Amino acid sequence: ALIGVASSGLQANGFTLVRRLFEHTLRKEFVAPTLDYYPHMMKLDSSYHACAFVHITGGGYTRILNAIPCDVNALIHRSYLFLRQPIFHEIRSLGHLSDKEMYQTFNCGIGLIVGVPKAAAEACKRFIQKKFPCDIIGEVISGSGHVIIESAFSKKEVVYARKENT
Repeated sequence: ALIGVASSGLQANGFTLVRRLFEHTLRKEFVAPTLDYYPHMMKLDSSYHACAFVHITGGGYTRILNAIPCDVNALIHRSYLFLRQPIFHEIRSLGHLSDKEMYQTFNCGIGLIVGVPKAAAEACKRFIQKKFPCDIIGEVISGSGHVIIESAFSKKEVVYARKENT
């Protein structure tokens, strides 16, 4: 199972574009410090058998490709919408960005993804929720090393593949 932990905002993602789109506007989403997930998440290794931690930062969701083997896909479901933050819809609209560009550039409301066995997912989620908003946002399925995102911006699917798979 893939557990998405909410971000505090943009977290240093795509600020060249953000500065261009918003010019001299200062908003809380632009200056919110990146959350420090580390101390709380390190307790997950032994207790919940966490097998992957992916910080969604530069490169966005393409970073998941480095955490999955070539014989599986990471599937991110659209149902995690409660973690979404309105700023990302504003950026997409102002910048006329595609879903793929959004997920490649921004965290879109998810600062960290934790991979855990399905049997431990609910208990792990409850543990994380003691400190951070989170939800089960996806799963790992058989496949060929792709990240598949049911976009929160449209009804489209966004797919990222390793370079040798394209």
